[in-house]
Amino acid sequence: MNERRPRAPTTRLDRIVALALAVLTVAWLLAAEAREGFGRDEGQYMRAGERYWGWFEELADNVKHRAVGRSFTQPAIDRFWSDNAPDHPVVMKTLYGLSWRAFHRCTCVGPTRAYHPIPIKGRHITLPLFRRDSTAFRFPAMLFAGLLIAMVYLFARRFVPRAAAAAGAVLAIAQPHYFFHAAIACFDAPITTMAFAVGFAYWKSLRSARWGVASGVVFGIALLLSVGVRAIIGPGERWDEIPLVRLRFRALVEVLLGTGARISEVLSLDRRDVDAQSREVKIIGKGKKQRVLFFTERAIEWLGRYLECRRDDEEPLFVLRGNQPRRLTYDAVKTVFHRFARRGRLKKKVTAHVLRHTVATTLLFNGCPIGHIKELLGHERLDTTCRYYLGLDVRAAGDAHQKFLRYE
Repeated sequence: MNERRPRAPTTRLDRIVALALAVLTVAWLLAAEAREGFGRDEGQYMRAGERYWGWFEELADNVKHRAVGRSFTQPAIDRFWSDNAPDHPVVMKTLYGLSWRAFHRCTCVGPTRAYHPIPIKGRHITLPLFRRDSTAFRFPAMLFAGLLIAMVYLFARRFVPRAAAAAGAVLAIAQPHYFFHAAIACFDAPITTMAFAVGFAYWKSLRSARWGVASGVVFGIALLLSVGVRAIIGPGERWDEIPLVRLRFRALVEVLLGTGARISEVLSLDRRDVDAQSREVKIIGKGKKQRVLFFTERAIEWLGRYLECRRDDEEPLFVLRGNQPRRLTYDAVKTVFHRFARRGRLKKKVTAHVLRHTVATTLLFNGCPIGHIKELLGHERLDTTCRYYLGLDVRAAGDAHQKFLRYE
């Protein structure tokens, strides 16, 4: 009877190979970074990172003048740390800002001076590793990618020969989607790295009590980088554990699908407007005409979940998060629809108005009279309902006349 072959132990040579793969990964990403453009989200993270650095700069100045407490007042904290803070934890964006401050080749006092989110007092003294500011911002994400490739190699090495483990590590970074995101100042590469690190640490903990403690520490660090890492806990999640931004989006979609209202009408609602018992609300719609919105039970249910998780007392039914919550705007809704459509890899354009069309066609297919659909959508003219929302036109009406108008 053959004994089970033991896993190959990690040797000094394996650690050297892992380090070499990490260094080569970072070098590869640095070589490709200049050819990548800039997304809207990345621009926000860069701006926020530089502003976070401004707090440290001000803290150093306050230490110099023996007034450290000034940096920890609420106005001082809000001035720097409120930028993009609700969307993601600040740690990764802080690393981007610190990397920029340490490694960019300073041209901040030149023509671009006015574009910086914090006042530029003079030329920065840096270790000018990178000619482009964007490279300095993106450098931490590349380091995380290098760490991932090293871990992939070390993990695979416990099961396969050295050449196969190295090939697996190279293929990991060579995935087009990951390779693209590994060279930008966003969260995709760090989240992937930390998700793998948590799994790796947990696997090690099955054979070592010390790694059991270490896996908890690694998971804590992962949560500091991005709440998205929570997805590795399990396939499901309770609604009261869903991040508020996602819960707000789900509630908004359910309200749009459950009422057929225009997005402007929904965004104008206040908490007190909605009667959960009657599931009705009177609004002033298009053309300043009063009409009634009817909610489905599901829309009221998800709206209640969202409002229950809110921690503010603001009147608007849907709000933007932040230190001073304010009414959700159309531009913000447009952005979040685009973001979720992109994450879902939807090829068709999805907007709040598309959902209104969905309501109309669903009502029609379920046998609702067109006159009722017109009233539910708040249209003044029936032909608007038929032509633009149900895809009906004069020719379709003629075909229907030939098909259905028969006297036996």
